[in-house]
Amino acid sequence: TAARPSPSLDSASRCSKGSMAKPAGNIHFAGEHTADSTRGLEGALACDIRIAEAHAQMALPEPGVGLLPGGCGTQNLPWLVGEGWAKRMILTNERVNAETALRIGLVEEVVEKGKALEAAKVMAERVGTLSPTSVEFCKSLIHNARNGIPRGAGLALERERFMDLFDDPNQAEGVSAFLEKRKPVWKTA
Repeated sequence: TAARPSPSLDSASRCSKGSMAKPAGNIHFAGEHTADSTRGLEGALACDIRIAEAHAQMALPEPGVGLLPGGCGTQNLPWLVGEGWAKRMILTNERVNAETALRIGLVEEVVEKGKALEAAKVMAERVGTLSPTSVEFCKSLIHNARNGIPRGAGLALERERFMDLFDDPNQAEGVSAFLEKRKPVWKTA
């Protein structure tokens, strides 16, 4: 019998066999750059933003060999593309090209061959210009919605986090920089 895989496959640090850039705020970017990105798709699904090169093909083919997408594919894919497309991809072993992936919400951007890492770095640099505290709070609140936190509780937490920002030095720095027409100098923990 085969050894059981590690139960820690849900780590966002497995972001992709493709390229990855990680800026301030712990935002993960996956750049799918291979012609056959089936083995890296579950890692990419764990990332916050996915960028595919125009020639990329994506699938979760595990049922074809008697397995299931055990790296959170059955949980992350439906959240991104909806139940119908998730079932279509997993239950029929359908591969999708980059344009289809963009249309169904599997990736956020499609770039030319060889440009995924560059596009991820540009986007990561934009994230790096934002308050790391604000980015961290926003990401956490978005994940709360994904994890089924009721809307009322999510809105209450959003208001609480908004007020928490006024105790953070980055909020004062951001407002000052805006009023003084300069770039903010963020503090990181």
